[in-house]
Amino acid sequence: MFLQSDLSVDFDFGSLNVSGCFSSDVEALKRVCASSSQSGALSPVFVNAIRDCIVGKYVIELKRKADTVWINDLVSSYRHYINDHSGEVILDFTSCYKVSHSVNQSQLKRVYKKGYTQGHRTILEGISKFHPAAVYYQNSKEQVVVPPVELLSKITAEDINKYYMSYFESLKTMRVGVAFSGGLDSLYLVHMCLKNGIQPVLYHLNLTPNDKDASEDLLKASKSAALLKLPLNIIELNRQNVFEKVSLYIKEHINDISFSFVALREFIKEIDRENHIDVLLTGQNSDSFINFGVTRANHPIEALLLFFYKKIFPKLFYHDRIGPVSRFLLRIGYSLRRIPVTEIPRSKVEFVAGLESDFHYFPCVQTKGPCDLPKYSSESADNYFRWMLCNKLTNHIGGNHSVVWSDDRTLRLNVLMPFSEGFFLQMGMQQMASMSAILEPKKILKQANMELSNTIQIANELFVDRNLSPNTRPKSVGHFTDLSDPIDKFILGLKLND
Repeated sequence: MFLQSDLSVDFDFGSLNVSGCFSSDVEALKRVCASSSQSGALSPVFVNAIRDCIVGKYVIELKRKADTVWINDLVSSYRHYINDHSGEVILDFTSCYKVSHSVNQSQLKRVYKKGYTQGHRTILEGISKFHPAAVYYQNSKEQVVVPPVELLSKITAEDINKYYMSYFESLKTMRVGVAFSGGLDSLYLVHMCLKNGIQPVLYHLNLTPNDKDASEDLLKASKSAALLKLPLNIIELNRQNVFEKVSLYIKEHINDISFSFVALREFIKEIDRENHIDVLLTGQNSDSFINFGVTRANHPIEALLLFFYKKIFPKLFYHDRIGPVSRFLLRIGYSLRRIPVTEIPRSKVEFVAGLESDFHYFPCVQTKGPCDLPKYSSESADNYFRWMLCNKLTNHIGGNHSVVWSDDRTLRLNVLMPFSEGFFLQMGMQQMASMSAILEPKKILKQANMELSNTIQIANELFVDRNLSPNTRPKSVGHFTDLSDPIDKFILGLKLND
């Protein structure tokens, strides 16, 4: 397979058109299309069968005799919008300004407060985002979120290795860059590039003047790049200049204009101007999709939150109530986050609505009523873990940070998030549904114990050869002296206990 920007497949009573940046199994896609119905709702089995044939960011237009159906990719936010009145799918949000639409004042306030709009809403009334993982029936103007199929068998090390070997195989003909923080996600991406014969270009965002965090990040990235024997391209952005550009994004990217979003967009634009690469890989969202927003397993507050999501909130979802012990534990967790205990959800309705106005993933009761999100596929409505995945896709992911990496129509560069494909969503579903690993969200990856061949060995003489004194030798990454251990043992962003 190789990366492509468009694909058309004709079948007996219609056609399927794919656009974006993706690789596909065309023959498998033709077989799936041949089984399509001429009208009516698409089954989740059919939708996921199509997804299984495509990897990357994409949007699908399925034209049948009776209607037109659109299928969005799972997470990469290949940005499209929907006119709620006409039903038309819109490719460019700026075109909406040319039509008379009133401003959604509540969403505008949210943008100023949080930097992004809520869920599928935009700052214009009657214009909605076409959600990740959603199927849109243009004739009936209805969006339905269809999550990936939950695998019955556990994902194994062989599954992980096979998937990513295929993913990076499709990049071999491209000039590839990696948004490189020096952290464990970006280290893994670089390792998989090198393993597949791809020499990536590393890019690091450095905001100046540096604060303590920025200085530490730059030092970590420089050390890691040196160990990898790869040059590090540092993209410097002045904080004041970024701040001044925030206002310029109101017309172009009104739905994500906070400082950090603008800084990342400017980072991508600078890389695009250099014209040295065709594809930029980022480790964005690896934690979010595996853990449903709960990261660091050994962090006392986040480990407690994971406990809530696995042990307490399901009681609210299924039984509409919780006992005194659960209420006491919630009071502890919310107090640690300095959230008023009055905002703790006490029923399913409050829990469902509270996820939309959460505080660091702690659902908080809101007074304005139930959340306003697209419909979920019927088999997900009554299953807590599938419902939570739908909510994650529609509320947090559709309206939050992943949109930074979505398409800017002026860019030549394509940005891909390898950790945001269906494979990782399936791992997230398995992890979230597992009741046995409450304090270790990434236990599934530890159990996989990935056998990564051709690891990068760093000779002890590396820095001596560069005539560096022992005092100037960079510290080892993590607690190890070479990169084979961080890559094997720090899989995808979390240190695994020895």
